[in-house]
Amino acid sequence: MNAAVPHADEISWRNNGLLCWLWCFVCGDATCYLIHPKRGHEALRVFFAEAFLGVLVTDFWKACDVVTDRQQKCWPHLLRELSAIDDGRENGDDWPDFSKKLWRLSGDAVQVEAGIEDVAQVTHDRRVTRLHVRIADLAAHP
Repeated sequence: MNAAVPHADEISWRNNGLLCWLWCFVCGDATCYLIHPKRGHEALRVFFAEAFLGVLVTDFWKACDVVTDRQQKCWPHLLRELSAIDDGRENGDDWPDFSKKLWRLSGDAVQVEAGIEDVAQVTHDRRVTRLHVRIADLAAHP
């Protein structure tokens, strides 16, 4: 797959009664499957036989780290992780404010990219730029 931003995921798969893994790689105009006896990086090295220069979108499965340093985590997985942190641990005095900003930022990003409002391109671009600034501000906060 020569896509710039493919998404990858795996699920258990039985092949003649033996446990294997069905890997799925998806981009805008193609879907590729690989059935492999291993769930780990061995399967990914088979699929990405040549150097991959794009951004790989995955869940938090560590085996995907061998493909590239340029990764994006799957949106639903990121939100589940954030919810788990919100629900489960003692996070310190600054966590509620940070979490609230992160949830608002994620909701605003979804609205901008989903085109909830029919706006001119210049307005859309301005909103995307503002999202980038907010992300940078949030990431730079101690």
